[in-house]
Amino acid sequence: MNKPIACDLYDYLEIACLFQYQLEIVLKSGQRIRGVAVDTCTLPDKTEALKVLVDGDNIFLPMHDLASVRVLSQGARFEFVDFTGAAGL
Repeated sequence: MNKPIACDLYDYLEIACLFQYQLEIVLKSGQRIRGVAVDTCTLPDKTEALKVLVDGDNIFLPMHDLASVRVLSQGARFEFVDFTGAAGL
């Protein structure tokens, strides 16, 4: 099990899921993923994950792998969060 992310960062993901924001997610590996935030969950190995709908399929992204999240939806409550440093609005 990896260390959980900070609560304020988790809150941004919860908001994204609540409003089903379209996101551009950058993983620490550099991979970019575009999809709709669906839910937060805990995987069987106790890893916290973000469930994202990508091209009709649900994928699960471990939260500890997130580098940043940019909201692509208009009128969102936030625009960008940096998971490698301080959260940004």
